[in-house]
Amino acid sequence: MEDLGVLPTLDNTILQNKIQYNAQFGSQEVATALGRGLGVLHAVQVDQDTKDALRNPNSHDVVFELAVKGLEDKLASLGVGDSAVLGNRVATSFEDSKQLIDEQEGHRPANVPAVLSMGDLWPASVLVDGENHRLGLIDWEFAHLSLPLSDIAQFSAYLNLYSLVYTSIDWLSGFILTFMNSYISHSRQLEAAWLSPTLSHSLLRHAVILHGREMVNIAMERDWGTDSPSRSELVNAGCRYLRLAGDNEGELQVDELSKDTIFGPLCTCL
Repeated sequence: MEDLGVLPTLDNTILQNKIQYNAQFGSQEVATALGRGLGVLHAVQVDQDTKDALRNPNSHDVVFELAVKGLEDKLASLGVGDSAVLGNRVATSFEDSKQLIDEQEGHRPANVPAVLSMGDLWPASVLVDGENHRLGLIDWEFAHLSLPLSDIAQFSAYLNLYSLVYTSIDWLSGFILTFMNSYISHSRQLEAAWLSPTLSHSLLRHAVILHGREMVNIAMERDWGTDSPSRSELVNAGCRYLRLAGDNEGELQVDELSKDTIFGPLCTCL
């Protein structure tokens, strides 16, 4: 842990469209470094002492209140016809994920590996030190054990929305692809446990639902300005992922997701 001083966040850097002007630590370098760092973090084997130390039961309740409870009503208020189905899909995935992590914390055999997750990873959590070619991650108060890909799904929800709203930032799609590919390549190098073929479909589906859930909530909470797509359009972009997830692994629309900027690279892991 280190004090990096006062540095711009990735959020501000993206919105001010500055990052591509740093020839030595520009968008591609930042995306590669961030993907590598998260790949390393999520490949760490978490021992029982660490699991005990990372128990954060309050984070589950807070996230449920802020991001899960009431989602169906939000969707219904915008006229989303299948709001009940999508709301239930989000709530079920959320509780299933908690149960899988509870198995890990309860010293019982678990079907999936738990990883150290920031719990609230978004572009404003990333500090960009362009001068020294370094990144920093801040705001770890929601850190807890989570399913693999949770941080990736949440973080990329912001990038996905930014790419829809800030279309003048022409390097953003390349940033997203480089970030995803860097994360996957370093996860493979480290033989991350989540890459097991027996786990990948389940973990991917949970990530797709979390991604769609976050897109919906972010779209509802932010003021995007008059020149942006409508709030309804942005919410529907998030709903698309909730629909692609289906009600179980067998209904997960992998073929469609394989064409997606965010999840296409992850589909290569299946």
